[in-house]
Amino acid sequence: MRKVAQKPTVADLEKGVAFELIDEVEYASIHQWIQRYLFRIGWITGPFWLLNILAVVVIIVQWRRADTPILEAVPTVCVGMVFGVLALLPIHEHIHGLAYRMMGASNAQVRYELRRVTAYCVAPDQVFSSKEYAFVCLAPFAVLNPLLTVAALVAPAGPVALLLAGALLMHTGACSGDFAIVEYLWSRRGDPVFTFDDSKRERACMYRGRR
Repeated sequence: MRKVAQKPTVADLEKGVAFELIDEVEYASIHQWIQRYLFRIGWITGPFWLLNILAVVVIIVQWRRADTPILEAVPTVCVGMVFGVLALLPIHEHIHGLAYRMMGASNAQVRYELRRVTAYCVAPDQVFSSKEYAFVCLAPFAVLNPLLTVAALVAPAGPVALLLAGALLMHTGACSGDFAIVEYLWSRRGDPVFTFDDSKRERACMYRGRR
């Protein structure tokens, strides 16, 4: 495998001399691509599913502490999950943006799709190594999940704790795409993989050094 002395530019990757394209993922179909790696139990996705189970355990613990009938507790948890989508989604994506900037991408931007109630963050035409991209992917989880977990566990027993526990579960699930991407990068850890967002064609491109 050819050694790469420094991080390449987009032009270096697209020349096809030292690098080869291994994946192209259109933003419009990224969910189908993510599923291929999310449900492959590996060193990254395995712990992710365990964290989801632990989030459910936090909900059960707070429900027992609240001593509330389940038919009253479930709607409260569901409201917390809605809060997790509406309030935490923008924060989640802007943390991605901050992580991009920490990696040197000054053009990071959050794009909202109101019809699908979703958003995503991109850094057009900026190249990232596997380690840099993994850092960007996991940054929102690393920041928000510890805060939500502590808040849900220390909140007084009752509706507030159940709301926070619901938000924790929702945000953990919302990180599924991030963990799937890191699982993909981990599966190719033997290669010098580089990725960038192709702003013109609305897709992410992954390259590796030619063997």
